[in-house]
Amino acid sequence: MKKSKKPIVGGILLGVGVLGFAGVATTENKGALIAVCVGFIIAGAILLYLGIKANKRIANSTTSTTENTPAAPAPTNKNNSSKILDEWDCSVWGTTYTNENGINRQAIISKLKVGADLFFKPAPTEEYPDTIGVFTKKGEQVGFIGYKDLNKMRGLYADKKASVTVKYIEKSERGLGITMHIVIYK
Repeated sequence: MKKSKKPIVGGILLGVGVLGFAGVATTENKGALIAVCVGFIIAGAILLYLGIKANKRIANSTTSTTENTPAAPAPTNKNNSSKILDEWDCSVWGTTYTNENGINRQAIISKLKVGADLFFKPAPTEEYPDTIGVFTKKGEQVGFIGYKDLNKMRGLYADKKASVTVKYIEKSERGLGITMHIVIYK
């Protein structure tokens, strides 16, 4: 996540407010200038405070709330092939949605463990008819694969065997997310 720019803007507003007081001695409308300077200082202080607070929250959500779980174990020849052609990690998209059967995906993800097998199958929607869903072994949808990774698999590895596992389960302000590990075999 990007850090908030509120502390920078807040600092600038504080500086402008303080520097504005230098002009009080040379202006005819001292009351108005003082009011404007005080306004800048108050707005700057609020933005500075909120920005620092937001940046601390961002730092905490990307470090302390991420489970420090080990990476998924190396593939163990599940597909009768000892040669790995390619492998990469990618995010599961749509993990905060509710499935058509009314089950919240967050509830499903909360029960998953690192290293659990996942699989892909078509999960078309009216808006996205080419969507490929990401499912647990029990057939519960936890999200879908992003188009960038889907196109990579379709274009380069359509005829290859693959395995997909949970590499990480992340906690953030939005809820639980999954990073999956995809292995393509020769």
